[in-house]
Amino acid sequence: MQSFPEEAITFWNQWQIRLLVLLSLTFQTVLSIFGSRRKFTATFWIRALVWSSYLSADWVATVALGNLARSDSAREDKFLKANGEIQLQAFWAPFLLIHLGGPDTITAYALQDNELWLRHLLSLVVQVGVAIYVYVRFWSTSVLTYLATPIFIVGAFKYGERVFVLYSSTKERLKKFNLLQVIHRKWIGEIRETSRRLLEVCTLIENCARLFTGQVLEYGDRQNDRMILLGEEGIKEKSAEEIFKITAIELGFMYDLLYTKAKMIYSGFGISARCFSLLFSVTALVFFSIFIHSPAHPLADIIITYLLLICTIFTDLYGFILHLFSDWTKFYLSKRRNGSHPDSSTYDATFFSHPLLGNHKRWCRSMGQLNLLSYCIKDKITTPSAAVGKLLAINKTLENQWYVTRADVNDDLEKLIFGELKEKITSNTEPEEQLGSTATGQRTMAGRGYYVLEHRYNKSWLLKCTASRSYDFNLLVWHIATDLCYRDDLHKLCNGNANALHRSCKISKRLSDYMLYLLLVCPSLMPEDNLLETIYMETCRQMEHFSGLLEEPPTVMTPEEMQEWTKKIASAKRPGLWLSYHLQSLQSNQDWNNGRKWEMISEVWVDMLAYAASYGTWNEHGQHLRKGGELLTHVRLLVAHLGLIPEYEYLPQ
Repeated sequence: MQSFPEEAITFWNQWQIRLLVLLSLTFQTVLSIFGSRRKFTATFWIRALVWSSYLSADWVATVALGNLARSDSAREDKFLKANGEIQLQAFWAPFLLIHLGGPDTITAYALQDNELWLRHLLSLVVQVGVAIYVYVRFWSTSVLTYLATPIFIVGAFKYGERVFVLYSSTKERLKKFNLLQVIHRKWIGEIRETSRRLLEVCTLIENCARLFTGQVLEYGDRQNDRMILLGEEGIKEKSAEEIFKITAIELGFMYDLLYTKAKMIYSGFGISARCFSLLFSVTALVFFSIFIHSPAHPLADIIITYLLLICTIFTDLYGFILHLFSDWTKFYLSKRRNGSHPDSSTYDATFFSHPLLGNHKRWCRSMGQLNLLSYCIKDKITTPSAAVGKLLAINKTLENQWYVTRADVNDDLEKLIFGELKEKITSNTEPEEQLGSTATGQRTMAGRGYYVLEHRYNKSWLLKCTASRSYDFNLLVWHIATDLCYRDDLHKLCNGNANALHRSCKISKRLSDYMLYLLLVCPSLMPEDNLLETIYMETCRQMEHFSGLLEEPPTVMTPEEMQEWTKKIASAKRPGLWLSYHLQSLQSNQDWNNGRKWEMISEVWVDMLAYAASYGTWNEHGQHLRKGGELLTHVRLLVAHLGLIPEYEYLPQ
């Protein structure tokens, strides 16, 4: 008994190769366009689209190439013989090799893909062998055969290039990799004489690459980095905006080295290969349009062939344009311009605002936001999609994405972060020592708000609600307190108008929600204080139990109201409620204004942010470069340059 109708089987036999080739072409186009966008966007659907395309692209191209190899030109199929279909379809084999080589904008989806280079090497040998078999089997003296030859060479090169890039991006190989060799040591020597700014950026980039590959950053290197950023010994001090732009450039270079073909693209050999590839593709398109006549082949195959040629040219041109407007090209143009203008006074503006390039987006410049009250007090999900999510054990991920929002990282936040880090250095009593490894430094970088509350505001008694507790517990307490104070001020002082809130209040709320987002959605980036699941679940249970209380947080109260509120706190035993009450009481009992209170809270959050940045692993931060980047990664790199990371963190990981 036949399972499928004969018409369906006939249709599939005639169209399976065409559909697979079109699908492979679609995946390549998606990867070319969106593969580079994940560097500067945190949009979930783009990551999902790139992920599905990356996983499917190789499989579809391999299956299509295998079907071409199994095509039998001698079989009794009048349709195939009459239209010369197989010969034109054999011309698609080199394009499938190009697809297996992948676009320049993405070679690895995650860092683990680089470690699988040996698997891709085996696939290279097999698939090139299959393509050669197809090429030789359908060899003839027709124009198609001669047009396929240069395309075949390009495809084999691109596939081999991909394997080489994956191999050279493994952790062990990157440890032996010198970034200055990519941007040319001779060129750096020329920069040394013409542009100090470019040399400074190159130095920071090289040290960044060493950190991400687990190499030791020597004490002298850290001192040099600190001098470059803080402007010591005659070097011009940089603004917070400029410093965060430098960290974005450094991390952008690391993304290119880890996830793209940058190591090949910006070499003389790579540039020449791409010029020849574009030339071969354009030539093939021209000759195909002149010598191949539509009546001799099926119209569908003619259209698919044109799509393959045009899309190959498009991806090459698109990649070229992206590289033209990248920081790699900006380095070269700035070097050339500075070389013609030896006056060092011209270099400051050149690198960061070259007239040809302008300022392009290097990362998403946003941070995830997750509020505990909104996350814990939520309606039960009963939709069919939620049921499917639970069945597939992905409901937690879907819930996280559902409740996560994004907030911009603005200049005020960058100034606050850099100002606090700089303050930690300038207030250190032992400037010649590694701040993170001294007793004073450890107290300063404890991440519990000790430095801010003890030394700057003399309010150490606010710490007793989290004394001897873990960092994660401390974070939850301050998150609850910040949220309550925010809601109170929004309701009582601003009549629900968030724009009327103090600037530090907005920053504190964003940092508070960002740290909870990191704790729940990106726990691998946080310090391993091991927040127990029972503690978190109990916190959520209490938040739900006291939801009515939290919706109307405390404000300045009469003595009777204060006594009643104290009873509620005593019965609830909630450190977050206790802390929020005393923070709000600062304005009434100690004559603090609203702005000063929020400035203190925002500085505490920066203290906790810096602590989290000091203890994350570089490998995990490297993984998040492909998700639009994290503010925590930029702070992590800045903390490392300033020498605020404990000494053992500089040892290989």
